[in-house]
Order: sequence, then C-alpha cells, then structure tokens
Amino acid sequence: MSDPIPLDDAVPPLPTGGVVAEHRPCLACGYDLHGLSSRGVCPECGAQVERSLRGNLLEFANPEHTRTLHHGAITIEWGAFAPILAAVITIGVSALAQAGQTTAFVAGRGTEVLGAALSAVGASVALVGWYLFTRPDPGQIGTDAGEKARRWVRVVLIAEVVMTLAALVVAMIPGLSRTATQAVTPTGPGATPPLAAIIVASAVTILSAGVSAARAGLGAWYIATLAERVPDLALRQFARTMIWLLPVLATVGWIACGLGPLAAWILSIILIDKCRRQVRDVRARVDERRMLDEAITTHRSGA
Repeated sequence: MSDPIPLDDAVPPLPTGGVVAEHRPCLACGYDLHGLSSRGVCPECGAQVERSLRGNLLEFANPEHTRTLHHGAITIEWGAFAPILAAVITIGVSALAQAGQTTAFVAGRGTEVLGAALSAVGASVALVGWYLFTRPDPGQIGTDAGEKARRWVRVVLIAEVVMTLAALVVAMIPGLSRTATQAVTPTGPGATPPLAAIIVASAVTILSAGVSAARAGLGAWYIATLAERVPDLALRQFARTMIWLLPVLATVGWIACGLGPLAAWILSIILIDKCRRQVRDVRARVDERRMLDEAITTHRSGA
C-alpha cells in the first residue's frame, strides 16, 4: 500500500522557537494566534494553541477515538459478508435437495427464511459497526466537516435495519414473497390475494434497495470527510466518486442482469477496507511516537 498523499491544506509543522510567527486562527473561536507561545492557550477561549496549529488530523486525536474508528470499520466488514454466507448456504442446500438429501421445503422456504435472517443479522452487525465508525470526535475543534454525513448515515442505518426486518417478516409468511417473484397463487381460505402479495413484497424489496443505496452513498460521503483527517487525497477522491457510483450501481445496476448491486457491494467493501487500513496506519504512527517519547523520557531520567 502506498503512503498517504497529503492534502493541499495539510497542517504544517509546529513553528520553531515556540512562537506562532504567522497569522493563524484558533480553530475553536477564530482568535488570531500570532505572537503567542505554541505551548500556551488561546486567551479568548482557553483552547490549546498547539492543538490549533496541528489541526484536526487523526494522528493528533484522542487514541481512544481512533481505536473506536478502527474497530467500527472492522465490524462493518464482518457485517457486509452476511449476504455472501446466505448465498453459500442457499446454494449448498439446493444442491443437497437435488441430490435427494433434503426436502424441497427446506431447499425452498427454509433457505428463503434463512437468507432473510442472515441479512437481518448482517444489517444489525453493520449498524453497530457504523455507529462506532461514525462516533463524533470529542476532541474536535472548529467546524466538523463530517457532521452532516455522520448524522445522515445513522438515520439511514436505522431505516435499513427496519427494512431488513420487514424483508424477514415477508419471507416467513408462506407464499407472500414467492408470489412477488414467481407469480405463485396461494390457495386456502386465508390466502393472501396475489395482487396484495405482489404489492407488499415488491414494496419491501424496492424500499430495501433504495435505503441500502442511500446508505452506501452517505457512507462514502462520510469516508471522504474522514480521509481529509488522515490525510489521504487518493482515498478522498475515491470516496467522492463512490458517493454517486454506489447508489447508481445498487439501483439502476439491476438492469445489467442484477450485477450492479454485486459490483456496488464489492466497491463498498474496497472503500471501507481502504479507510480501515489508513486508520490502522494512523494508530501505528501514534503508538510509535508514544514509545519514542517514553524512551526519551526514560533516557533523560536515567541521565
């Protein structure tokens, strides 16, 4: 993996001599820090001058916050693989049914319900991961560029879990989901009318796809803002492209024999994995700097 490409507005190193020679604003209140000691505090709001000089780069954030982001990204990746597990199980059970090793009911309704259940579990795991990944930085100063993206991601995540649970309910009702996809007319005194079944199941499917597409685009938007704090220009540009590409693939991409959603899933995994690796590298640099500081302190104490 290549080293992060610094952004054009990356924060410069601390001034030599301990005094701010340039006209730099305090990121908390906007006060001009010119002439103040870099180790002092802003006379207007009391914020650390050094914190404003370094900016809001992740490398200088609270290590606990960076650790939370890293764990959240890992959890998102685990949750994203639930649909793949469901597909593997479905294919395996169908193969057993053709070989006469299981009943047609298990291969049909059983795998349908199991697939919906695994999708619900995956969405729940992803919800936990995105909640950790979008947790606000308590040490953030100034305007948080990712605040809007963070809030919208969390709102859409809740909607996505609700729609996934609705799909699970549809799958558990005999004949309902099959009517929408296979035009199977249920029979019996309490059967659901075919038209109503088609409307209900199709509405759940369409809404679920729309919510998932919105979450993918909003997640890419949030990652683009987070990339500015790494900083990594390549990741930011890639995320900005995914803001519109992922929703298009997840919706309009159905026309291409259903391959669009698969491509969107793969690209979303690549995006979150790239961000996870960058956050991991930031944590490694922080740990190295802390170990070096401890070694220097120990050496001076011994001397």
